Amino acid sequence: MKIILTLIYTILLSISLEANQTPWDQKLPHKNMTINYKLEGTMNGTKTLYIKDFGRVSAQYKEISYIMFDLKRVEKELTITTPKWVYDIDLIANKGTKQVNIKQYLKKEFNKLSLSNQTRIRNNLNSLSFSLSEYADSVITKNEQTILGYKCEKLKRRGVTIYSIENLGLPLKHSSQMMGIKVVETATKITTNTIESSKFDIPNIKFITRSGTDDMTKLEAKDIINKLLETN
Repeated sequence: MKIILTLIYTILLSISLEANQTPWDQKLPHKNMTINYKLEGTMNGTKTLYIKDFGRVSAQYKEISYIMFDLKRVEKELTITTPKWVYDIDLIANKGTKQVNIKQYLKKEFNKLSLSNQTRIRNNLNSLSFSLSEYADSVITKNEQTILGYKCEKLKRRGVTIYSIENLGLPLKHSSQMMGIKVVETATKITTNTIESSKFDIPNIKFITRSGTDDMTKLEAKDIINKLLETN
């Protein structure tokens, strides 16, 4: 599932970049962004996404509640993403894990390619005409909807629908229905004001790095690059 979502967000990226940039160096139009979301469906709650440095660093706070076995459960999570690491923190249990940001390996794999293959990936992303094999049932529609003043494109695939700011791959609405679980995340407010630095503070806890995660991330990056090289 992780590789599917990474590939989906890769597809949604803009490729109008300078020659020395990769598709994962795209900058957001604002230095700072705060996006508030409402979560509805099987799980209810809120999510706030803080973004700084034009998207290089982000902190996502999520609080949800749901019923399981007739008991109400509450989860509070924080995900901090830096150019090097992704930290996932359980704010109730006060524990967390960290893993390498897959963008590092995507950039490395992209930079290993010949100029012609780099161009192929850029062209494929621009035209959206490349083959995704098992992801081939993904359908992307440009200028599908305007959310909070931002034009959004829609990606639909197997029970998942994502509305993202056009050419930026930043989701403003995400709905999914799988195995009887329905979740809808909708952005309710976007601001571009300065954000308190404390929002990006990494908790002083011991983070677990699962064995083999780094190797798996490298393989995922290679697989994504190979998928993006495929043509019809």
